[in-house]
Amino acid sequence: MKLVPGLIGGAIVGVLGTVVIGIPVTRSMQHIGGIALGFLVAMAVGVGLAMLAPTAGKAWRRVMFAAALLAFAFPMQFFRWSEAVTERPDQGFVDLGRGFSLMLALIGFGLGFAFLLIGWLAGREAGTQ
Repeated sequence: MKLVPGLIGGAIVGVLGTVVIGIPVTRSMQHIGGIALGFLVAMAVGVGLAMLAPTAGKAWRRVMFAAALLAFAFPMQFFRWSEAVTERPDQGFVDLGRGFSLMLALIGFGLGFAFLLIGWLAGREAGTQ
């Protein structure tokens, strides 16, 4: 039963890990293989977190907390991306980069709080508050 949270939660962690870790690494490596490798490594970490948990509920809890951590780091990647966009002298690019970064920051924080809430509610022992 821990395989289901491992695969589904691992895919969530994989996608977020690719955005937060894989894309900045491949910017310097200049090939798409780094993005695929980043996804596979992050998914393997998610599956590993789930498989080491004692129960399926605890597996969901661990994977959702890992996804929340990555989702809270998600906006930092796009603030960094907007720095690269705003190096151009045109003010339109500066405004576009700031607006895009703000929008993705709100999405990242929203996802982070949602995953944190799911992780907090999932896998709790009966009778604990």
